[in-house]
Amino acid sequence: MKSRKETLKNIILNSELVYDTTVYRLINSNCLDKIISKIDNISVVSNVGSKNMTSSNKQFIELLNRFVVCFKNTFPSIANNSEHIIEIIIKSNIDRVEKYLLLKYYLGDNEYTENIYDNIYKIFINNFIYNSKYIFLIQDLLKSSKIKLRNIDEYSLNEIYKIKDLMSSIVFCSHDKYITIYLFYNISDEIKRGLCETDSNIEDKSSYESKIIENFKAQYHFMIDDYMKKRKYLKYFK
Repeated sequence: MKSRKETLKNIILNSELVYDTTVYRLINSNCLDKIISKIDNISVVSNVGSKNMTSSNKQFIELLNRFVVCFKNTFPSIANNSEHIIEIIIKSNIDRVEKYLLLKYYLGDNEYTENIYDNIYKIFINNFIYNSKYIFLIQDLLKSSKIKLRNIDEYSLNEIYKIKDLMSSIVFCSHDKYITIYLFYNISDEIKRGLCETDSNIEDKSSYESKIIENFKAQYHFMIDDYMKKRKYLKYFK
């Protein structure tokens, strides 16, 4: 693992391409270790010509960089806090992130572009859609935006873009950008994490679960209230 991570970091540091610094820090942390351990040694070859190929290590870096840059472009108003949020997204969507970062699509082939962004944006919106089981305000907001609530893998690319844009607008409209981090947590994961850290009895755990859900409901209320008040002005500022 140490050797593989050093190889990845050397690619970033010695490449002619400019990678986002967050990519280096994510690799240097442990949030991607499970996926890094699964990188094979099979290069990615272009469909256009076999002379165009990318090593599996460089492919991983380029996909991760595209993910990071895409997040920062989608949510520019929270760019300063993006690294922490991206870690939250990765940890709570590790299987989807693994599927994406191990893709064998040659990034220079335009025919794969839609599939790549389909993977990226599904990761961005997955927790938001999942949290609708706890936060009915999400269901109401999707309905008012003419977006049906369904399993994440049943959404078309166009619907995924609409949900991504909705989340981007919520973040943009929030007067307190820090609380928008709640959009990216998975509530069930936070409940499990919190319960694992407590040694209390069943009654206390049930109360703790309720407190977590109520806290998320409050934060979502603040964010969505801001969005509803300001959304008519988005066309002028966003």
